[in-house]
Amino acid sequence: MSPACDPPRGLHAIMAGRGDPYAVLTPLRLRLLRALHGGATLADLAAEAGLSPGRVRAELAPLRAAHLVAGDGDRPRPAFVVATAAETRRVAAHADEVGRLLATRLLDRWPAIEAAYRELALAAALPLSEVAFLLVGDRILDVGLLDALARDGRLMPPAPARPSPGHPDARYYLWLIEGEHDQLGRYGQRATTLPWPGWELLTFGQYTRGDAPNTARDALEAAARAAVAAGDGGMPDALATYLGVPLVGREDAGRWWALARERADDLLTVYREQEPALRRLYGELGASAYLPADFGEFFCWYDHLAYAAAIDALAASGVFVIRPERYTAAVWQEAPVESRF
Repeated sequence: MSPACDPPRGLHAIMAGRGDPYAVLTPLRLRLLRALHGGATLADLAAEAGLSPGRVRAELAPLRAAHLVAGDGDRPRPAFVVATAAETRRVAAHADEVGRLLATRLLDRWPAIEAAYRELALAAALPLSEVAFLLVGDRILDVGLLDALARDGRLMPPAPARPSPGHPDARYYLWLIEGEHDQLGRYGQRATTLPWPGWELLTFGQYTRGDAPNTARDALEAAARAAVAAGDGGMPDALATYLGVPLVGREDAGRWWALARERADDLLTVYREQEPALRRLYGELGASAYLPADFGEFFCWYDHLAYAAAIDALAASGVFVIRPERYTAAVWQEAPVESRF
């Protein structure tokens, strides 16, 4: 579950970047932000929430301090992308179509992906289908494609600066949707630093199952931390064996990153071809009326939906397996590509 949510009302928010907006995003404030997106005035907020005008202003003050609400007077507006239920469904449907185009592009290049995999030491232990959810889903479609977008900068320029009292250097994208949790973006990566230089436990997959946490994924990460803290982890290979996950050393990681960057740059051409339609789509959303220059923030959300759709299409084609636990993991040497947004 997202750290900022109001499940009874279907409100979910998530960030991408550096900072901590969750510290000020309470369920009540999410409802106020959703109402502001719909055009509510301060008087409307007070009436709808059953609060005094003074209480409404007090609730909005931390949002203003975090640069999440803008505008003076009686009609403040969210300073980040918010989407109604109808808008969320529309964007998700569009992203499903483009996600299938991303998957088709990768399937066309699958022989080259298989050839690159055969060059890895890992290939002697596991077929590509067993690890492609991580190597393709995470390394190419998630982190690799986001990095390609950040390097290109046209569709997704650097995330806006959103300094707050506790995070003066904060810079992140943020989106709040009315809908299902998965419509934030179904899959994502999490990295746990290990006590050996350059080594991490990477997990990739669903953070949640419905509105509940993905407890199997959480348990694996907790087991890794406990083993390391107790001194039972041994060396990276011993920890990987203990956790029952693959070990990806520096040479394999470097070779795969070279392939991932090449494939991600190729996928970027799909988005460039879709750019006119994507900009029209954003222009038809309510957020574009008060955030006309914030296409990049919308697109970061859109990309998370599209690459998830691509992953599902690839899994449906049979080129890799997503296990029932809906996540995968590896003990990986060499830090992930540094985020540029």
